[in-house]
Amino acid sequence: MGCDIHCYIEVNVEPFEEAGYKQWNLFVDPRKPIFDGRSYSIFGFLANVRNYSQSPVISQPKGLPRDLSFDVIGIREYTGLDGHSDSFLTLKELLDYDYDQVIWNRRIEGEGTYESLREFLGQWYFDQLDYLKTLDDDPENVRIVFWFDN
Repeated sequence: MGCDIHCYIEVNVEPFEEAGYKQWNLFVDPRKPIFDGRSYSIFGFLANVRNYSQSPVISQPKGLPRDLSFDVIGIREYTGLDGHSDSFLTLKELLDYDYDQVIWNRRIEGEGTYESLREFLGQWYFDQLDYLKTLDDDPENVRIVFWFDN
């Protein structure tokens, strides 16, 4: 059975000055879904899901953010028990990671191969990051919220 990612973009609308927290809204562009392919390399990197290559993990699943947008709450509730490994990452976290580090990709037949994390994740991953950068000048104001199902 395969594993799929459900990934949504949220963009900070504006901070509530008196409360000191951000209000996030779901950003939907039906022409441009984010991380919508099945790539176990990316799944392993984002949340240690199907990490057959034993790649570095940017973050173990953190659960859903407390300030999750109402739209994504509804989508997640609809997914129900089929969803797992809920997490989120800001664009800043994604951009700040060291993608030039060399890793040992254990999934390759035989001995495995050394390659940069950038090569391992592939150009499509970085095209997704480039798209996210167009949504706001501050990478702290853009995040992806995601979970997986089998």
